[in-house]
Amino acid sequence: MKSTSSLSIDDKGHKTYVPARNDERLDIHNADLLSIWRANVDCQPVLSRHAVLKYISKYAAKSETRSESYRQMLSRLSQSAIPEAPTVAII
Repeated sequence: MKSTSSLSIDDKGHKTYVPARNDERLDIHNADLLSIWRANVDCQPVLSRHAVLKYISKYAAKSETRSESYRQMLSRLSQSAIPEAPTVAII
């Protein structure tokens, strides 16, 4: 189902832009940026000062999940490694 682009303004004057896309499950994206970055990129135009402040506060308050250390990862992988396989395969 293909949608059309829309720009709406709520009762407080905050603007929201929803670009056209052919699947509602897709993130808002820019094809040129995706081809250069080669990673998941969610991009949206900055329409107001409120939008910038909302974006900054959302990510400033977001807690990061701690990754396992390289040592822990190597230990976990070596336990499941095939004894005949070279060490390089684990790394």
